[in-house]
Amino acid sequence: MSPKSKDKSAANVRGSTSASELERLRELIERHATDFGPNYTPLPGLTLYRSDCTTDPRRGEADSLALAFVVQGSKKVRVGDSELEYGPGQVLVLTRSLSFDTWITRGSQMRPYLSMYQAIPPNLVAETLIELSGAEDSAPTATSTRSHFGEVYVTEADPDLLGATVRLVRTLDDPTARSILGPMILREIVFHLLRSDAAAGLRESACNSGDELRIREAMLYMEANANQRLTVPQVAKAVAMSPSHFAHRFRDVARVTPMQYLKHVRLREARLLLLEEGARASEAGERVGYRSPSHFSRDFAQAFGVSPSQYAERFRGDRG
Repeated sequence: MSPKSKDKSAANVRGSTSASELERLRELIERHATDFGPNYTPLPGLTLYRSDCTTDPRRGEADSLALAFVVQGSKKVRVGDSELEYGPGQVLVLTRSLSFDTWITRGSQMRPYLSMYQAIPPNLVAETLIELSGAEDSAPTATSTRSHFGEVYVTEADPDLLGATVRLVRTLDDPTARSILGPMILREIVFHLLRSDAAAGLRESACNSGDELRIREAMLYMEANANQRLTVPQVAKAVAMSPSHFAHRFRDVARVTPMQYLKHVRLREARLLLLEEGARASEAGERVGYRSPSHFSRDFAQAFGVSPSQYAERFRGDRG
């Protein structure tokens, strides 16, 4: 067999594998997305969507780096002057916290629109970027087709990324697998996402000054002192950086501002208090550093889709 024939055969195998994985993902989302609109799951950051019609533009908010797969139908997203459409076999990547407009362009009762959205924890983004920057083999393994690169872009779904996503969603069927394997699979997803050709600019901007480890130290400092009143100058001083440089570099590495990261840390800990210790909503908010119960409830609902008490009632005993 000639080299060209081998390449063509390998490409056909990859294409067949991607198609079958995409169908598996479609079946999983269709089964778990039983309600029209957003379907919140016990996997942190994972939301499934179903719609039997097209929609008008609505405002959305990404709190961190995030990815979205459409498995049936199609959707458009607009950030500033950039407007992108994506459908089955493609992945939308939001590279940092930002606001956007989005609307469904194809979906019907016969073939409903089906998709998933996974928000990536900022600490996982930073850890993976730092590890990739120090790895000799961190060069991209494949070339992705990009519609646009910047704050948001659409690229063809890499088979490895798609396969890991299928395994993550499949853990919704098994609470034990979700608890043990879910975090590891999410880390694998972030690895494939950030190692891709399309994320080359993101890697370069995050790890080009040699102070990435101090940013990681700052994240650990905030995690250890999350229930205290923290300011950007205070955290910057703890890692021997100027406040302005620290704030700029923190956003490059974590894809969120320092105060947004602190909010992530507090909400992540509050979620565990609600599910694992049976804490009341007001108690959980106070223990992680919120002075106002209404402020805590508002931030929690924005992050997890429902109020703290509703979240605890729905997922306590079924945590992921």
